[in-house]
Amino acid sequence: MVSPCWPNTAQLTLSIQCSNELILLLQRNTLPSIEQLSVTNEELHFPLLLNEGKSASGIRLCKHDLRERLDGTRLRYLLLRYLSLSDVVILLDALTMPLLENMILVDLYDYTHTSVPIITTRRQLIQWTSDVKYEPDHLVKTLQILASGRVNELRLTYFNELLNASMTLHYPSSCDLLFRHLRSLTFNFLSKSISKLERVTIIKQILDASPNLSHLVVPWEDFRECSHSYLNLRHVNLILERLYPEPIEYFNVDRLAQLAPYLCSLETSREIIKLNENLVQFIWKIIHRFDQLVYLIVNKDCLYRSKHEKQKIFEERLLAVGHNQLFNCNNIKIEFRRYDELRIWL
Repeated sequence: MVSPCWPNTAQLTLSIQCSNELILLLQRNTLPSIEQLSVTNEELHFPLLLNEGKSASGIRLCKHDLRERLDGTRLRYLLLRYLSLSDVVILLDALTMPLLENMILVDLYDYTHTSVPIITTRRQLIQWTSDVKYEPDHLVKTLQILASGRVNELRLTYFNELLNASMTLHYPSSCDLLFRHLRSLTFNFLSKSISKLERVTIIKQILDASPNLSHLVVPWEDFRECSHSYLNLRHVNLILERLYPEPIEYFNVDRLAQLAPYLCSLETSREIIKLNENLVQFIWKIIHRFDQLVYLIVNKDCLYRSKHEKQKIFEERLLAVGHNQLFNCNNIKIEFRRYDELRIWL
């Protein structure tokens, strides 16, 4: 196969018919000016064979060969679809991409042909979005691969609505997992098809492997089951579930203080907390419990709007209760930023 050459191409989107064409695209001098590359592999029925030392055409390849042949020094954006997980590891090891800002890997496949969609930004952001359940050892293997890079931010989303009864729960108690550079972590489970025990196990594993984590977005229903105190956490967004009847308090403030005692900012999202007397008392309980808190958001990204008069009455009541509790409210700023999204600066 003759190697193509597009010396002046800076952006390119294309589909390939066989996997070794990807190697041709990434060879030195094929795309010497490329900054943004999007490639879809049309071989959907079997994973690449790079990890076995061969391309799909039978050409023998090894890691050393790839390092010598491939060039990604100008890439700022890279999107790859339909690769095997092990192939991605070898490619990332072989490619030098010092300018890379965003990498997107969609529909990765392991050896059992289980799809594991991942969106990832090397060095800075990894966003992993999946609609497929898979065995715990596959999850751990993928997390170990991600942890091997300088990942600062990780977002994990699961949105499958179909229950997979064959899923078994045998997560290894020790898997040498360490996200040393991780600062921000988001868990967003949009489906109940993962059991609570499974969700909590995943959250615990990643939290316990992230000693420098400071920002966390997590469902409260799962986070409250964690067993450790995370002393480095400073910013937490609690994803709340809709509860019937409406509770007086949507989460246990004392339990949250045990899990994250040094919070500077706290947010609640998804479920809308009504602007009533219960919320007034709840907010002041939070403020008193976290003496380092400087920023509080209730109903983040809320799409419900109360009447302006109701918002004004709520604000006045909130300040009045603070004065009654001998709290200095002169420096407090209260603002309804968007609909019923309530922001408080302390």
